[in-house]
Amino acid sequence: MPKAISGTRVRGVSAVVALGLAFATLAADRAEPSYLRMKLVKVVDKIGFEKPLTAMTVLIPTDWTFQGDVHFEPKNICTANLVTVTFRAASPDGRTSVELFPNEVWSWSDDATTRQFMQQDLQAKASFGMKGCPMGPPVAAKDFLTQNVVGRRRAGARVVSAEVDPEASRAVADQVRQLEAQAAKAGIPMRLRGDTARVKVEYDRQGKPEDEWFAGVTFARGMPAPTMNAMSYTCGAEFLFGAAAPRGELPRNEKLFRAIIGSVRVDPDWRARVEQVQLNMEAANQKGVADRSRIIAQSAEDTRKIISDTNRRRQESQDRTSQNWSQAMRGVQTFRDSRTGETVELSNRHGNAWSNGKNEYLLSDAPGFDPNSVSRENWSRLEAVQK
Repeated sequence: MPKAISGTRVRGVSAVVALGLAFATLAADRAEPSYLRMKLVKVVDKIGFEKPLTAMTVLIPTDWTFQGDVHFEPKNICTANLVTVTFRAASPDGRTSVELFPNEVWSWSDDATTRQFMQQDLQAKASFGMKGCPMGPPVAAKDFLTQNVVGRRRAGARVVSAEVDPEASRAVADQVRQLEAQAAKAGIPMRLRGDTARVKVEYDRQGKPEDEWFAGVTFARGMPAPTMNAMSYTCGAEFLFGAAAPRGELPRNEKLFRAIIGSVRVDPDWRARVEQVQLNMEAANQKGVADRSRIIAQSAEDTRKIISDTNRRRQESQDRTSQNWSQAMRGVQTFRDSRTGETVELSNRHGNAWSNGKNEYLLSDAPGFDPNSVSRENWSRLEAVQK
C-alpha cells in the first residue's frame, strides 16, 4: 500500500504530483521523479462588503501554511490604491515561501508646471486627511524591486544579481503592443511602457542564511498633458512576488515557485465588486462625499444590476484580468475536466495534469506516469485546451 503523501518534495514512484506552474524539480535519482500534491486555498475579503467574499485562490503544497489579507484604505482618493491583496505561503519550517506584495500606482508628468499642480492637490487632500496618488517618475522593474520592495520588506538584504526572464519580457512586450493598438484604434493618443525583472538577494532569517528572488512588472501609461510637448503618466508596479529558500536552494525550488505563482487567480465577481466601488468612490470624490458605508451599499446595488447577465460580466472581468495576469507571464495554460466541463489554469511546463475533483491537482512531466496506479483516489486526466 502506498503511503500518504502531503509534503513538499517526495521521491519514488509511489508519490503523487501537484499543480500549479512549473516548479517541482526532479530528485537526484532521475529514475524516481519527484512529485508535488497541492491544495486550493483562498484569500477571503472579510470586511470589504456586506458579506465575506473570495478575492483570490492559490494552489500550495498540502503541508504548507497560508495567510492572506485584503486591505481597504477608504481615505485613499487614488482609487487604484484603494484595495490591496497580499498573502504568504510557507513550508512547515517557514524557510521556503512565496509571498505576494501589494500593487502600487503613482502619477507623474514631464511638465514642471503640471507637477506643481499635482503636488498642491496632494497637499490639499492631506489637509483633509485624505490621500491621493503619490508622485514619482516611471521606473524600471529592477529599480522598483530593489528600492521599493527589497528596501521595505527585507531591510539589510544584499542584492547579488538582477536578470530578465525572456518569457515574461516577451509577454509584457506583447501586452504593450496589444494595448497600444487598441488605443490607436479608438483614437486615444496613448504611450505605454512595460518592464519586468527578477532580483536575487541574500540575508539571514532568524540567524540562518536565506536566498530570495523578487520579481515584478512596472508600467507607465502616458497621455498628452495640458502643456504642449509634455506627457502625463499613470505609473504602476504589479505582479510583485518574493520566493525564498535556504541558501543555495532557490534553483531546485524554481518549479515549485512557478507552480504556486502561476496558480494565482483573482475571483472575477469580487473584482467586479471592487471595480464598482472604485467607480462610485470616484463619483463621490467629485461630489465631496466621504461616506464609505453608503458608497459600498450603493456599489452592491449597482453590482446586482451589472451582473444580472452573469456570463457576460464574468467574461468581461476575465478579459481584463488576462491583461494584467497573462498566461504567458505566469507560465500556465488552460485545462478542461471532461467530467465537469470546468476549466482551470495549470502549468505549461508539465505535459500531464490530473484532478481528483476535490480542489486538488497533480502535474507530472514523467512519461507514462499514472497517479491511479499509486493512489486509491480517483484521478482524472485533464485535457489541454488548444487555442
